[in-house]
Amino acid sequence: MSTGKVLLIIFACVSGCFLLLCGGCLTLALLAPSIESAKEAREIKASKNRPAPVEKEVTPVDFTVLGQTVGEKVIEKLKNHIIIKSNDGNGNFTVSDRVTIGDGDVFFILYFIDHNLEGMQALFDSDDFIHLVDAYKEKFGVPPHETYTARVKTKYGTTDSLMVSWKTTSGDFTIQQYSNIRGRGGAFLYTLKYKVTKQLEEDEKKKELIENL
Repeated sequence: MSTGKVLLIIFACVSGCFLLLCGGCLTLALLAPSIESAKEAREIKASKNRPAPVEKEVTPVDFTVLGQTVGEKVIEKLKNHIIIKSNDGNGNFTVSDRVTIGDGDVFFILYFIDHNLEGMQALFDSDDFIHLVDAYKEKFGVPPHETYTARVKTKYGTTDSLMVSWKTTSGDFTIQQYSNIRGRGGAFLYTLKYKVTKQLEEDEKKKELIENL
């Protein structure tokens, strides 16, 4: 066999292998999107079949303060308390009281609308925060439904305050380690009626201010 024929045969073999290799690469390139799509489809299907996280149901607790149930008319024992703010004697007024817990005092402010208790605030020494939380744990019979940290504005800047909260039949009752008063913690609960009434009062003040400018 001549040298020319041998070279021709070798060239033909190399060309065939090259074409076969290119064809395989092209096939893989064309199949790659389909393979990836199939993988994504399986992942999507798997995620759809995965059960959604179930939120833990919370049973609201009953809330009373100084023997008074939120939402009910003022009780006899509170009628003799000091009224620190009154709104023309039409049933909207604020009373205060002080209760000793451990070695410290808790100063309560109760807000009445139409003679019904619709909101409360409490101030206490920040060092008594844990004692107050423990007292309400015992009172409610359950630990706080929420525990978190929040930034609180004070006269001297901002600080991180530990917050605990219970869902109650009257609204969220929250205790915070630090309030906007230095060295004092706070607790509060406001009903929807209280929030709506206060918003209407603010709107009326704003309207009056604009009219008099």
